[in-house]
Amino acid sequence: MTTPSAVSNINHLSYSRSNLVYQVDLSEPTREVCHGSRKPETVAMPEHTSHLIIRFFKPFDTFNEDLRVENKVAAMTVARSALADSALHTIVPQVYAWNSGENEPSGQA
Repeated sequence: MTTPSAVSNINHLSYSRSNLVYQVDLSEPTREVCHGSRKPETVAMPEHTSHLIIRFFKPFDTFNEDLRVENKVAAMTVARSALADSALHTIVPQVYAWNSGENEPSGQA
């Protein structure tokens, strides 16, 4: 297994009250499948991946951040499964990795 290559560019795609979204372009596509995360509802990053979308949730004082991230991943999994046999099967992105930030030094991922 190899890790993804270096980053060549980062584009800020979206800013809202609840999250920040970035497109990360890799210097070169991945050469093989990458099993970076073994968390529930994640899939291996396919070979030849050259772009990633990364979402950072902004913390809210009123939400349980751990559950918020887990619920978002679960909702994406359900939606992807529901659309699996339709022409819209690629509309919900695959999740290669996620982190609630629970064990991060700052308390945020």
